[in-house]
Formats: sequence, structure tokens, C-alpha cells
Amino acid sequence: MKHIASFFILAVSILVLAGLPGLLDALFFKPPHAPGSLSRHNPPVWKVLQTQARDVYDYLAGVPSGKSFIYKKKISETMNSQVVEPKNFFQEILPSFIDSALYLTIAGVFSLLFGVWAGMRLATAGESVKNFFSFFNTVPDFILALLLQLAVVAIYKATGILIAEVASTSLDTAIVLPLLTLFHLPFLYIVQMVSHQTNRVLREDYILTAKSKGLKKGYIYAQHVLRNVLPFIKGDLFKIYSMMIGNLFIVERLFNLQGITDFLIDHVIEDYNTVVNCFWCLVLLFLLIYGFMLLVMKGLERGFAHE
Repeated sequence: MKHIASFFILAVSILVLAGLPGLLDALFFKPPHAPGSLSRHNPPVWKVLQTQARDVYDYLAGVPSGKSFIYKKKISETMNSQVVEPKNFFQEILPSFIDSALYLTIAGVFSLLFGVWAGMRLATAGESVKNFFSFFNTVPDFILALLLQLAVVAIYKATGILIAEVASTSLDTAIVLPLLTLFHLPFLYIVQMVSHQTNRVLREDYILTAKSKGLKKGYIYAQHVLRNVLPFIKGDLFKIYSMMIGNLFIVERLFNLQGITDFLIDHVIEDYNTVVNCFWCLVLLFLLIYGFMLLVMKGLERGFAHE
């Protein structure tokens, strides 16, 4: 019953959020009705809400027949008209879904593996190293993305060598910089958490006993430290990869990636059904990434923290 209630709340939230951009656009950003008129008359709030409620009803009514999954793709546009063609949403979104999934999966796996390793090393590092990690933890992802792009441009101007693409084009795809940006925050979060938990575990009596027995450091970390740290990481995986989904909006926009969020932004106001479908794709993407990372955690537990 709890899961049914959670799914219902999620579904309602998606239906409401999908209509929010159109609602705000209708209330505040529509141009004046009469061409050349300087005055504008916003429609009554109740009328706008009625339109949004009709969009919700039409979407739900069109799900059984599949009508809600057909959208009008803009083929060409002139000053007075535009040519559109009906397209299946799932066929059109699939390449974008795969691209977003690959970026999130690669960045997620590397942030987890390197975060665990770096966090355990940071636990016994000096204060200068800890301050270095703390400083980078305060750098927002969009600032990091811009700094990385500026650094690549500066290196190219100085040496003539392009070490990475600063943005995707029709000929080239940005790979390294988007991955680094997505990697940044979850990696630092895991490092800080693992470092804190490692410090706590290292003070436990059984660790002191293991050291007194002459057990090797690697064995102690694998059998005792890592075993007691992994449950904390697993408990925060939901938070970590929710954060990555949020970062995906910034990364795909700044690096011009043709992912789900780019597809979503292109239709955020004009096509309610497509926005709802994009939100569901983001939910599915999160569940797939989250499930995959749980499998990676299971592999770490069996591979390192075993008897």
C-alpha cells in the first residue's frame, strides 16, 4: 500500500510539474493580443487552470490508445507557418535516452570506485589535502564546467593541441568534460563520507586488535574498514544519483549534448504530453542507474568485504 501511495504521489507531481511552464507562460509571458498593441490583458487564472486541467485529462485519456505518445515534430518553419510531422515519442527519445544513460553510468561508476578509494586514503592524509578536497566541494558544477571549457581553450591557444571537445557539434561529441562535470559532485560527496566513516572505524577496538596481530593494512581495510563503510554508501546511493539527475540538466545544456533534458527543454512549453513523457523517462533513467549501482555495490561487497 505504501508503494502504491508513493507511485500515485509521483504521478500526480509529474502531471502538475509538466503543466507549470505552460501555466507561467500563459499568465506572464504571452505577447499582447492585438498586433502592435502596447497593452496586454492576461487571461483569468481560472481559465488558464482550466486549460491545464484539460491537458491532464487529454493525456490520461490518450494513454490507452497511445495518442499521448505521439507528438508533432517541427520539420521546417517560416515567419507565418511551420511544417510539423507526427512522430512516435519512444522512437524519437531512444537515442537521447541511451546517451544520457551512458554518461550517467560511466560517471556514476567512476565516482563510486574512485570515491571509495580516495575517501579511505583521505582519512589518514594531512590537513592540506583535506582542505583541498573541502575547497573543491564548494565549487558548483556549472562553474566547474565553465572552468574546464576555459582551460581547454587556453591550452589550445597556447599549444595548438585540443585535449577535449568543449561542446558537441554535428561533427564531434564532447565526452571528457561532461563526464568530469557529472563525476565531480558525487565523487567529492562519496570521498567526504567515506573519509569520515573510515576515521570512525579506525578508532574501533577490533581494528586495534587486528593491528596488534600483525595483519596487513590491505587486509584490515578490505575486511574491516570497507565492510563497515559500504553500508553507509549504499544508504546514500538514492541521494547521490538523484543529485546526478539534477546535474544532467546543466551538463547537457552547457555542453550541447543531445540527451533527455535537451529534448525536454525543446518542448517544455509547447507540448504538454511530451514534457510528461520526458519526466517519466527521467524517472526510468534514475531507476535503471540506481539499480545498476546497487549491483556494483553488491560486487564490491562480494569482491572485497568477504570472509
